[in-house]
Amino acid sequence: MPYITRQDDISALPLSVRSKNCLSSVNIHTVGALMDYPSDELINIRNMGKKSVDEIQSVVQSLNDGTGEYVLVEASESVEAESVASLETVGIDSSVTVFLDETGAVVQDIPIKDLRLSVRAKNSLAHSGYVFVSQLVGITYEELMNVQNMGKKTAEEVLAYIDKISVSHAVCTEASESNASSNDLAKEMCNAYGETESIWLREILTIKAQYPEAMGETLIYRLYDSIFVRGTVKSKILRIIEDNGTEISKVNLAEHLPQHINNTTIIEEILLELEAASAIEMGEAMIYRQYPSVVEFAAQIKDDRIRKVIQGRIDGKTLQEIGEQYGITRERVRQLMQKGLRNKPQLREDKYAYIYNNYDFSVEDLLLAFDEPQETYNYLEMISTQTRAKRKSIEELLTDTAIPPELRRKAEKAIYKQYVTIDGVRVKKQRPDLVKHFVKVFCKSLTKYDDFIEMYHSQIDSLGLSDDPSVLLESRTYENILHACDYVLWNQGRSFRYYNIPEHDYDELFSTLNLSEYEDTEISALKLFRDYPEIMRQYDILDEYELHNLLKKIWTDTNIKVNFGRMPTIEIGTVDRNNQILSLLLQYVPISSEDFAERYEEAYGIKASNVLANYMEAFDPYYYNGVYSVDFAALPIIQFNRMKAILDRDFYTIQEVKRLYKREFPHSDESLINPYTLKTLEFRVYSGYVVKKTYPTAADYFRSLLTTDEIVDGRNISKSIQNVVAYHSELYNLRANYEIVEFSPLQYINIRRLNAVGITTDNLANYCKAVAANYEKGEYFTVTSLRRDGFTHEMDDLGFDEWFYSSVLLEDREQFSYQRIGGTRVFLRGKTGANLGDMLVWLLETYQKIDFYDLKDLLEDHYGITLPKEKLLTIIGGTELYYDTIMEAVYIDYDTYFEEI
Repeated sequence: MPYITRQDDISALPLSVRSKNCLSSVNIHTVGALMDYPSDELINIRNMGKKSVDEIQSVVQSLNDGTGEYVLVEASESVEAESVASLETVGIDSSVTVFLDETGAVVQDIPIKDLRLSVRAKNSLAHSGYVFVSQLVGITYEELMNVQNMGKKTAEEVLAYIDKISVSHAVCTEASESNASSNDLAKEMCNAYGETESIWLREILTIKAQYPEAMGETLIYRLYDSIFVRGTVKSKILRIIEDNGTEISKVNLAEHLPQHINNTTIIEEILLELEAASAIEMGEAMIYRQYPSVVEFAAQIKDDRIRKVIQGRIDGKTLQEIGEQYGITRERVRQLMQKGLRNKPQLREDKYAYIYNNYDFSVEDLLLAFDEPQETYNYLEMISTQTRAKRKSIEELLTDTAIPPELRRKAEKAIYKQYVTIDGVRVKKQRPDLVKHFVKVFCKSLTKYDDFIEMYHSQIDSLGLSDDPSVLLESRTYENILHACDYVLWNQGRSFRYYNIPEHDYDELFSTLNLSEYEDTEISALKLFRDYPEIMRQYDILDEYELHNLLKKIWTDTNIKVNFGRMPTIEIGTVDRNNQILSLLLQYVPISSEDFAERYEEAYGIKASNVLANYMEAFDPYYYNGVYSVDFAALPIIQFNRMKAILDRDFYTIQEVKRLYKREFPHSDESLINPYTLKTLEFRVYSGYVVKKTYPTAADYFRSLLTTDEIVDGRNISKSIQNVVAYHSELYNLRANYEIVEFSPLQYINIRRLNAVGITTDNLANYCKAVAANYEKGEYFTVTSLRRDGFTHEMDDLGFDEWFYSSVLLEDREQFSYQRIGGTRVFLRGKTGANLGDMLVWLLETYQKIDFYDLKDLLEDHYGITLPKEKLLTIIGGTELYYDTIMEAVYIDYDTYFEEI
């Protein structure tokens, strides 16, 4: 059984850090001083609470009546003999020293300040870092003489004194394995908990003497049952938590503690004891240092008036009410309150200070979230430094990593009281959130606005919210709001459908449409929709009205003036409609009004019926007998010869020809450049461009451009050609028939080159069949994941990048659909439209739950899809997946998340 004397420091007692600090503040440092202190005066010590008083009185009582684990001993020869005998029973080697004080009583160690040495000796040792006698065991005369201010006489004094109070045992004839393990254990405990090895060794040997049969894990449990060991470990744990900012994860705490308790329940037991003593609070993963409550703190304030002011404010009284109660001004009440709080210790409620200071909590929300009493709210209001107007919405704290996860999780109770769960999806009980949810669920196909309003109110009624006017819709006013939303595409006839606009990457759309090429031109979105059917399928755009609405919502290029007029009209630059009509008219005259209207629709997308009804009034002078006609003048011979010489390319836009003409003949009329004169210059004239007559058709020219060489770099083809619809049509045809294959963005290889290495169109088709056989319908993949999953094919040895293989696959529209996003092409086995949002849902059907960063890594490493965090979160938000902002995890739905927590 461990012994203790009145001369031992109180640190040896199993007292809380708070109790020890309070005792030290009134100079109670030894066990004897504590036992002599009047127990009824303990409550009057500053910061001493009732729990601490009960704790101290219990320890003192156990020392007095001998019921505790420590035995209080005095000096006696019998004690010395008994102590030495018990230690010799277990065997000690020559490195072990047991300390006895001057009376002969066994002690853990002796503070040098308690030795009866001269002041000079104590000061010299203290200044050199010596604190306990254990540090002086084995010290030599020469080492003492090296201590600053240590003279010969003082060194001899110290050596003589050390001999009186320490007993070194003789060397055992055989060093046992048990002794070695005891020494190792003592060293490990010293490294983990502090103190000296000799102190821990004494504790180990005492337990071995008391329980000779205890070995291994049993010995560890017995050792940690010791009051001294358990008390020291508790103090160490509290210091670790405080040094870590008053909180630490359970995993991190275990890393600070010795390995010999890793596979035991000792730490769990100690933590529960600390929690029962209100020293800590344990969350799911974290441990928080627990401090006295504000109520306990207020009760200990000695100044009667300050105490009553603080208690009044805690109880919820205003400054005015307290001032009237005690006959003082509001300002004086505030001064007394601030004085009382100025030297307050860390309080339990302070862990909410950051939350309350930064987020707008009502009293009801705070009490609901954290299960706290009214006094907590009142205290936080007392110490808050932020006005309510500057605090953020409580929903935002879920993503605030400065707040511990456990507190953010608790806050969900208050935040989500404003939510409803609809088929496993958590939706906030606010009009915009409910509208978005029901649009997403019920408006995947074109929906009349009035039908949606009726459906919405039916759903609101089924949720029991029809009596809440804040969630109801006023048909006329909300239509304008819904027009601006980024999750719908509007169509004609006040109809719309759900479309998750932020989900897509629009770089390819902008690049393909290239609106800058339509400078100073009025067009209809119908032209773009007709001209680029492939890109429309890729972005799931159903008609010109949806395209117009989408472009209006996503257009951000301030360098190009674009006006999105009444659907589906678009004006680029500064438009002169009559000049635009005249320019086209001059290309085709003589021409009937009906034929011209068709040509205008073909060139600019404006419906022919609209052209006839609204566009042609200013051109009546050119109209006779149902035909528009203009007499063309031929180019003067000098101009003709010059233009024939400089027009040496196979392709020009008509605007390019006119610019060249004005450069060469600045004072001439550019109307001389017209279909007639262009034909005389040996060009075939098309809508907006000309091609040399050496090519039977424009399509033949574009085919020649894309197939003459075995490798074609489309990046070197002029933008003016790339903006011609016929060019894109020919490009798509060549790709669809595998006459060329895009092996890198805008770079193409001819089938002739592939034939030369034994690859035919049949091989390409067979590759698609092999990939299709590798997946079930509805499954997603990329070329990267295809290879990660172990798929191999004879074409893998061609040496192309993954872009080549994805280009082969995307042309097989019977078996695959795709979306380009995150630097790669995402494929779906099946003809329905592929999109990353549906792919994420597909993935979560397998995982049910996945850490957000694991999901991000999975997309990057396995699928080759690289997206910034914000973009990925936006895509997740557009699905029915549930994202937990606290733990940053994605769940298949809210019900799965709720079951876990």
